[in-house]
Amino acid sequence: MVNKNYKTKQKEQILNYLKHLPYYHFTVQEIYNYLKQINSPVGTTTIYRYLEKLISDGVVKKYILDGENCAYFEYVGEMDKEIDKFHFKCNKCGDLFHFECNQLKNLYTHFLKEHNMNIDLLKTIYYGICDKCNNFEKEK
Repeated sequence: MVNKNYKTKQKEQILNYLKHLPYYHFTVQEIYNYLKQINSPVGTTTIYRYLEKLISDGVVKKYILDGENCAYFEYVGEMDKEIDKFHFKCNKCGDLFHFECNQLKNLYTHFLKEHNMNIDLLKTIYYGICDKCNNFEKEK
């Protein structure tokens, strides 16, 4: 027989982990490692299932990057209802992060209003070299 309290505890621990990292891009492996570290191991299948529910509830976003074998997830809760954040993946260090840019927001709005095209920002990621890596190169 399955203990429902145990499952609730697992979900609560996963959700607490995510809430403490808003707008951070994480993998299932990172959640798995964290839960194992706090002596509350949860199987990756359980984590995936719960993340899929959170995605359908609109509190987590999922990103699949070209050339990557794993998906990235991001907790957005009720905070991220506007289109004002874009994603950038550094080709050097591999970091994936948000950035805001009024020019890109205007471009997104232009595509929608002038061409009736709605850009899917979940699948739109800019690639290049981040500021940190650019500064590191300058210091050499």
